[in-house]
Amino acid sequence: MSFFFYIPNLMVAELFIRSGGNRATKGFNWLAASVMLFVTGFLLTGTYFFAKYYWLPAILGLFINP
Repeated sequence: MSFFFYIPNLMVAELFIRSGGNRATKGFNWLAASVMLFVTGFLLTGTYFFAKYYWLPAILGLFINP
């Protein structure tokens, strides 16, 4: 699971690296930007729901029921 946790981040980094410079076409830059925007939204959504159902109840439980 730890290995697969890094795959989306590596894909985003690869797109970011390949989109830089003058050699990338405008279409590829738009594609890279769109993929990065999608991945960012996916990670934000996942973090929100993971925090809501796993982290926050555990953290609040420490303060409410010590």
